[in-house]
Amino acid sequence: MQKYLNDLTILDITIVIFHLAICIGIGFYHLKSIKTAHDFCTIKASKILPSILVCTIFATSISGGTIIGLINEIYSNPIVLLYVITQPFYWIITSKIITSGLYKFKDCTTLTQVLYHIWGGLGKYVGIYTVIIDSIAFITIQLLAFASICSYFFEIDYITSLVIGIVVINAYSIMGGFRGIIAIDVFQFLIFFVIIPVSYVVTIQTVSFTGNFVNSISLSNYNIEFSLPIAIGLITASLLPEIAATFMQRHLMLADNTKALKLVFKKLFIVAIPFMLSICLIGYLIIVKSPNKSLVSDIIFNYIDWLPLGVKGMMISGLFAIIMSTADSHMNSASVIISNDFFKVYCPKIGEKRLLVIIKGVILVLSLFPFILLIYKDTLFQLMAILRTFGTNILVVPLSVSFLGYNIVKNSFCIVF
Repeated sequence: MQKYLNDLTILDITIVIFHLAICIGIGFYHLKSIKTAHDFCTIKASKILPSILVCTIFATSISGGTIIGLINEIYSNPIVLLYVITQPFYWIITSKIITSGLYKFKDCTTLTQVLYHIWGGLGKYVGIYTVIIDSIAFITIQLLAFASICSYFFEIDYITSLVIGIVVINAYSIMGGFRGIIAIDVFQFLIFFVIIPVSYVVTIQTVSFTGNFVNSISLSNYNIEFSLPIAIGLITASLLPEIAATFMQRHLMLADNTKALKLVFKKLFIVAIPFMLSICLIGYLIIVKSPNKSLVSDIIFNYIDWLPLGVKGMMISGLFAIIMSTADSHMNSASVIISNDFFKVYCPKIGEKRLLVIIKGVILVLSLFPFILLIYKDTLFQLMAILRTFGTNILVVPLSVSFLGYNIVKNSFCIVF
């Protein structure tokens, strides 16, 4: 088959375009049911099956930084494997903390409402601030990753690639609302959870091993330089419970059904194990195929270059799915919080239709931040860590302690913050 951009065939290009078209189509399908801000922001919990919640939570948790950044780090410093291998266990820790006290907030729908319930106005303002920081960090990183993929594989200049990513994600995020986001996240989950394992199974066939692949795996190939402080730091970061706004929005849908929520977390743990192992295996295959550390650009791009006809297009679609499912979720949760917990509170006379316009405007504004932070496009993984330090991560300790039943007074909360 004839090859075009960067060794992509017409089949690969068609697969990628088809995937993006389906996402926009899902958003357009839900457009007719979005008449007010309430329609845009909510969906009945009774319509969300636990399995759907598993898909949308996991799709949101796996970001472009997870795949592109972690594989880059594994290739250059394999001790990061400790972070990857222990990642599934943070769902268990999150489950223990969240399910211990979430039932007390069954009337809340957002993270900021939970914080207001515990610490009053101070909690809400801190929540809005941290959610905005989180959203800027995640959305910027995902869109810059989207632009990097377009630029590398389709040979489109970086700015144009960034504009394409913003247009596509805005198109279905603004049209479909929370209902569309849920549907698209399930679709995205099915794509990347199937494609990534398929890709390394195919790649195994092109690498020479002595005997069986599993028996050929050796930690000596990773060449890990062990450092106890770094190891402790990586494991600690890996096991921090997840309380970001977009996850809390989904957890609260089952706040009155602790048993179902525990089941969701158990399934997330089970799903995370093979996925994180697949990242380790991809890192291993890359190291085996290029042991002299001579690869350039983002390492996973070189990995995709090795894939055969069709699988390459599916892997690119898988990366787009990962990036888009994270970006759209953070856009939605931030816009809902800013509109419902700020504008609606301080402008109570504002109508539902006008509020809907504000929500869509917030989504648009958030999507433009990548242009401001374009200078950091080559340090996605590091940027994620730095910006998130000032986001909802600062709420992990006080909120976790509160869920576990301990009372933190407002003054103590100020000190922690």
